Amino acid sequence: TTSLKEQPVSKNSLTNFRTAVYRYNEENGVDLIQQEVESHAEEFTKLLNIKDRTVRMDSMMISSSCKKLSRLEIIYSCVSRLIVEINKEDASLLSEKFKVYLKEEHRNDTIYRCKDKDLDSKMKLLTADAIELFSLCRGTSLEPSDDYQLLARMLGEQTLISEGICELKPSKEISPESLQNPTDPDATYRRKANKNYIGYTANFAESFDEQHRIITHYDLQPNT
Repeated sequence: TTSLKEQPVSKNSLTNFRTAVYRYNEENGVDLIQQEVESHAEEFTKLLNIKDRTVRMDSMMISSSCKKLSRLEIIYSCVSRLIVEINKEDASLLSEKFKVYLKEEHRNDTIYRCKDKDLDSKMKLLTADAIELFSLCRGTSLEPSDDYQLLARMLGEQTLISEGICELKPSKEISPESLQNPTDPDATYRRKANKNYIGYTANFAESFDEQHRIITHYDLQPNT
């Protein structure tokens, strides 16, 4: 419809539709778009008289729309998101040390103005704040929240507790299935053909004969 002077459908309508479909999938575990696509494919297969006896499969990498974050950014994001959540629920729980995370310039000062020689110390300080927040919110109404669960997951993936002391894991020990970005917690990391990917693998099944071919099934899986 790019040739039309006025678009026949609002962008908001498409956004709201995507949101509704996504929410339905989250609540019911059913992908309505996939059902619709595969239902159409089944009907077209009948019309084209494809016997569905010859099938080939393929896969491709699907990148997440989330930003690629450094390890420092992942830890910071989990801490700052939970602090924002606590501030909404009960600001009195936050000490002055945590309130600085609410300032707009704090992220830039912590991450983008961080020198290489200060990286380890910054990560250790952020991790200490994460552990304190984890204990602060445990057993409260904030514990079931997504932001608390993401912080708990991050600590489990990024740190190692030995003899009661919590330390950062060496980078090489971080799993490719670890949290890549809090905005897309299901996305995973993979290196394929000398390229780095954060996202998913799309798998396709195509039915065909000598004259016709059609994709009849697809799914998305972690790229690991």
